[in-house]
Amino acid sequence: MLTRPPARIRALALAAGIGLGALVMAGCQTTLGQPEASETPVTVIGPGSDIANNLDARADVAITTCEPTGEDGEYKVEASVTNTTDDTVTYEMALRLADASNGNVVAREALTTDPVGPGEETTVETTLALEEPADEVNCVFVAIDRVEA
Repeated sequence: MLTRPPARIRALALAAGIGLGALVMAGCQTTLGQPEASETPVTVIGPGSDIANNLDARADVAITTCEPTGEDGEYKVEASVTNTTDDTVTYEMALRLADASNGNVVAREALTTDPVGPGEETTVETTLALEEPADEVNCVFVAIDRVEA
């Protein structure tokens, strides 16, 4: 005959199972927006697919605006770029707008700055028309590179 473990043992087992489940789920979460830099190669499709993903350059660029323009299906994107090197460089960036509900890319563009001197800051901006409707989008640079000017 089988007997049930005491209630205290069952409660501890349940709590351990819930804790393990929470850890597994936390490891599965992703965040849209500016991705963390990684050594993993990035496959970029469309405009900007030839831009290298320079991990050092990623820290020099920050998206400051990602908002609808008021025109149907258009988004305005602005980013600040600060040259942290000792050389004059241009920045090349592969921009993607992703549907916030499912991560599908709904707009793509490649951006290049004018030459930026050491320690100088510049701004890049663009307006993109969405390729398919989305209630909300996330703006992401999927590749950023510095090129000596």
